[in-house]
Amino acid sequence: MKPIRKKILFFAWGYSIHAFRRISIFAEDKNFDVAIISNYRYQIQNTQLFFLDSTYLLFVEKLIALALFGLVLVPLIFFKIKPNEVLNSIYDLILARKYVNSYGADIIFLQTLIYPNYLALFLRKKIPLAITFWNGDVIWWAKWTGLERAFKKIIVKNGVKNASLITVNSSEAYGCCMAYGADEKKIELIRYPGVDREKFYPGNKSREAAQFYEDGGRVVFCPRGIGEYLNSENIIRSIPSVLKEFPKIKFIFLYGAESHRLWDEHLKLAESLGVGLNVVGMSKIEWTLMPNMYRDADVMVSISSNDSLPNCMMEAMACGVPIVMGGIPSIQEWVLDGVNGFCVDPKNSVQLAERIIQTLRGQGVVSGFAKYNLSLVANKFDSADNIKKIKDAILSRAL
Repeated sequence: MKPIRKKILFFAWGYSIHAFRRISIFAEDKNFDVAIISNYRYQIQNTQLFFLDSTYLLFVEKLIALALFGLVLVPLIFFKIKPNEVLNSIYDLILARKYVNSYGADIIFLQTLIYPNYLALFLRKKIPLAITFWNGDVIWWAKWTGLERAFKKIIVKNGVKNASLITVNSSEAYGCCMAYGADEKKIELIRYPGVDREKFYPGNKSREAAQFYEDGGRVVFCPRGIGEYLNSENIIRSIPSVLKEFPKIKFIFLYGAESHRLWDEHLKLAESLGVGLNVVGMSKIEWTLMPNMYRDADVMVSISSNDSLPNCMMEAMACGVPIVMGGIPSIQEWVLDGVNGFCVDPKNSVQLAERIIQTLRGQGVVSGFAKYNLSLVANKFDSADNIKKIKDAILSRAL
């Protein structure tokens, strides 16, 4: 008699390589039947997609908005909430309810609580609910002020109350869940999917990034993206000092396709500092090529002000690449300054430049970083171990 496949229904926000990988873990396993509810058309083998599409409301919403102008529109505009977003959300909720009822899931698994994932909190309570809290969900997402953040705080509290399983990837996030009222028995510290050590490992330069730098040049890889809390402008402000000692250096930034306008602003800043030729932007790169990009790098830099357990940190460690990270609590759980990497003030470009230069020189403590980090990856971040943990946790909670 064949074992019964557990039906797992994922809610996934937009497009995210993290969600893609997390869902693929289950889609590749014959013990699971996988479906996805998302506002992005995910194409993952062995999955069924339920797409949230409220675009047809563009005309209808205008009529409704006019009818409700006096009662609804004014308050919404006052609080900077767009009426069309409210209407779309209501329709997405109706669709989500329909999809959940038709699929008959044994468990619903939310990949973060960012919209539309939190719609699941308004659905049937009988189906067990699992939530993987991403870095922002509980550490800083619901702590800001204003009406929107107050609403998000309600979402988080409701989520930890109703979830059968909560997974986090850092001790800080674990503590935040407890502060929001989560039952300790429901929380599991699982760093999945972790690092695939069959793909991410030390090796010779692959020359994947060779098109961007001169022979003899050095590479600083910044794969985290660009934006305010990522402090990417501060990385660019550090370049002139680094350039004095390493004139052929290239800083390679990986950013999302939706950030082209912001990248143009970064380029203008680089040009105003006289380092425009030393900055390269990549809006997209296949994940399968990422190990080569790390191996081509002489140092990986990610100085986020808000974080949990960034994949780029784990992957760089697995490839034996020295790292310079933002010195915040969730990072300092893993990076001991001067022991297996450097931690800097994310807002201090002078300190960042000093640490990049020290790393590029490769002297003293830097030589011991790789050995320490390879052991850390093997013991804590190995994908095989963490994937088994998450599957066991899901199976133990499913109907």
